[in-house]
Amino acid sequence: MCGFSGFIGYSQLDIDEVKLVSSSMNDKLHHRGPNDSGIWCNADEQVALAHKRLSIQDLSSAGHQPMVSPSGRFIIAYNGEIYNHLILRKNLKSEKFKGDSDTETLLVAIENWGIEKALNMANGMFAFALYDASKNISENLIEDFLFTIIDNLKNEKKIKLSKFGTFSVRSKKSRIGRNPKTKEKKIISNRDVVLFKASKEFKDLVNSKNDS
Repeated sequence: MCGFSGFIGYSQLDIDEVKLVSSSMNDKLHHRGPNDSGIWCNADEQVALAHKRLSIQDLSSAGHQPMVSPSGRFIIAYNGEIYNHLILRKNLKSEKFKGDSDTETLLVAIENWGIEKALNMANGMFAFALYDASKNISENLIEDFLFTIIDNLKNEKKIKLSKFGTFSVRSKKSRIGRNPKTKEKKIISNRDVVLFKASKEFKDLVNSKNDS
């Protein structure tokens, strides 16, 4: 039967070190799968999955593991057999499968139905390790979005996002302020401040949520 291993949150390793550790773990499982071997890793998240494959259902490269879901959200390392995986595929008829393995069936089912429903629908004997990269993807998208806004504000001093609002930068001259606790006067230096003006559509959306 196939064998798999992995780690998460190991330590601050670079990509080469992550691959080295994963390969070392995978080599210990050489007796579990002579047909194929694979490693998936993400050094930024300090996570890795490794797999030794004994090909039974799908002998092609389409059954290679660890396997990544169509959207890239889920990565799976799997061993076992799902007896009704062809029935599950019929229920997932809108999906296009690359191969014939029950690994892919389970992975696509999880992506479409969620883990709980997919496991309740699956009949078989199996074990797997699954990594959900959605948090990392979301964080990266938000981070890229914010950096884009910042870069545009530095260059243009203003950026308008349709149906959301307008960010702008306004320069404030130095002035004398007062510490609210000590009441002492203090000179506030020149500085740029970021302003945001919400669009009408965004305001209406917020108000509609409050009304409900």
